Amino acid sequence: MLGKLKLWVQKSLEIRKVKKQMKTVRRGTLQLPWINLRKNITVNESAMADTEMTAAHVASYSHAYKIPEGLCNAELRFSGLTDGDAADAYVYLARKDDDIKLASIAAITAGTQLATSGKYYADIITVTERWFEDIHLSDADGNNGMATLTLDVLGYRTIIVIMVDTATYSWNVDISGFSQ
Repeated sequence: MLGKLKLWVQKSLEIRKVKKQMKTVRRGTLQLPWINLRKNITVNESAMADTEMTAAHVASYSHAYKIPEGLCNAELRFSGLTDGDAADAYVYLARKDDDIKLASIAAITAGTQLATSGKYYADIITVTERWFEDIHLSDADGNNGMATLTLDVLGYRTIIVIMVDTATYSWNVDISGFSQ
């Protein structure tokens, strides 16, 4: 119980810091800096079962990220341990105090662009969409750059990313966002 409280306090402080940073941006859009959502994922996780996609289960995911007010879009980037590492990222969204919806399944493969973390950014992302709006990809065709996945969150306030089929690889997931 104490661990969950500590994690909640930590996440709350991170959100306040991000909101403060967003206020200092002087552009036509609000922009969120890259934040590490998940780090060193080495365990092959399971996609959520239909019975787990309820509001009651949102809190059970310690890596559930509360999307700050004012952000309309979430942008994800992935980094793996070595060139050629592959996995599937299941992206879920939930409205405040509501059930969870699967937005997309992204097949990702790491390329050769080195990330600050020492891992290699995914340069291939292939998406199976299950979302209302189009999911946009940037540089996702194997050009050895940093590929990103962007989606309009449509008022949903929580994002959860689960890594499946990770084999023995180690993955990081970063999140950013912006308003339109």
